[in-house]
Amino acid sequence: MVPGAVVTGRMSSVPGITVKCTTNATGWCPVFSPYRLSDTITSDTFTLSGISLSGYSYASQYNHDVDGSTDGYSSTVNR
Repeated sequence: MVPGAVVTGRMSSVPGITVKCTTNATGWCPVFSPYRLSDTITSDTFTLSGISLSGYSYASQYNHDVDGSTDGYSSTVNR
């Protein structure tokens, strides 16, 4: 985990809008939809499009999910 990395991706609930967050000291960053979800939407999926930090390169082929609940590139949250 690397602090200060900018994580970018897209939320399925708002096509065409890129969302981003910056990792904290433990490498975690919360991703929020820029819009309030409709009451009719039961889930939303974040799909990773990139990670950037000066002095580092992002190697997407190493994406993985330790517990196997996602594909390493996207994650779905249910309401």
